[in-house]
Amino acid sequence: MTSLTIRGSPPPTIELCPDCKGEMTVIEVRPLVFIDGVESITYKCKKCRLEKSWIFSSPPYQPNDRLAPLGRSDTSGQALASRGI
Repeated sequence: MTSLTIRGSPPPTIELCPDCKGEMTVIEVRPLVFIDGVESITYKCKKCRLEKSWIFSSPPYQPNDRLAPLGRSDTSGQALASRGI
């Protein structure tokens, strides 16, 4: 059985190729079906065309807070509920 190593840090947009040390860029991001909060990210080298996949923890989803630029914050809807809306 293959062991699964999950990188805890955020995935970089550019990696170094383990073969030629060239620049690798992201070509695919795919969530793992049976493991919540984990993604497989595939990189491809621009020089030697090697493809390599790494497993990362997904960043927690945070909805956009449209009131933040106004100095207010309401991502839960509590302010609307308290006003009866």
